[in-house]
Amino acid sequence: MSNWTCTGIAITIAAISEPVTLEEAIAYMHASPSDASRISLITVGCRYEIEKRLGRSLVEQTIKGTYQTLLPAVSLLASKFDTMVPLLQSPVRSISLVEVLTGSNEWTTQDTSMYYLLDNHLVFTSTPAFFAVDRTLTFRVTYVVGPETIDPADKGMLLQYIAHRYLIAEDDTLPETLVNSIARAKEWIL
Repeated sequence: MSNWTCTGIAITIAAISEPVTLEEAIAYMHASPSDASRISLITVGCRYEIEKRLGRSLVEQTIKGTYQTLLPAVSLLASKFDTMVPLLQSPVRSISLVEVLTGSNEWTTQDTSMYYLLDNHLVFTSTPAFFAVDRTLTFRVTYVVGPETIDPADKGMLLQYIAHRYLIAEDDTLPETLVNSIARAKEWIL
């Protein structure tokens, strides 16, 4: 089994809507509608922070991640290998593109028969066609993440965090109850 490292991750298509509407946030906090623009900014920032802490997405968005591993010498001789690569940010709904970096520093698209999705992992079914001379395999994968609907517990946690940020804007610490909620809901990628 190879040791994969994520060397970069970016959102290529951002969330179209937030899991907590502006109206829900205002009602939850009994805030003034005149603070709508501030609350809207806080909502996006809080969702992003909660996603980072949980290790999973609360909304549908498209991610591009770059991964790298050093192939063992034995793999260079084998025509087939089956390696599972844990994709950061889950739940993964689909994989739209896998590209491998060639020895000539060009990205080459891999045929869909070379990989499949299994439990938030990209699984290579064949050795990718290209890799650098030093046995380093670098590839990037574009995939869609996010649940069909937000879990009510996640929504409640997000509302609590939005309220905390709204009321105590300059304080970066989280209340212990919120830290415990995040710890219980965190998804560990092994």
